[in-house]
Amino acid sequence: MRLQDDTQEAVFRAELRAWLAVNLTDAIREAIKLAVPRGDSSPSRDWQASLQAAGYSVRSWPTKYGGQDGSLAEDLILFEELARANAPDDIFRV
Repeated sequence: MRLQDDTQEAVFRAELRAWLAVNLTDAIREAIKLAVPRGDSSPSRDWQASLQAAGYSVRSWPTKYGGQDGSLAEDLILFEELARANAPDDIFRV
């Protein structure tokens, strides 16, 4: 079992962290926090659209279905970094 990122995974993690530092603002977190109890999913959908546009949504799905053909390790890194950044819950994940 390998518990450390390989070189490619480390690059992916660093790029994702940098992207989250710029794009996941307190204003986005607050907008989603306030909207959810009202049943308004538009801020959450906007956040998901930002993730998708940057290539960070459905990472391991095939490209023909909107994914990035990424590895499962990339999915796990994505989930770890979203949690580390206190990102909003994914409204599309079941």
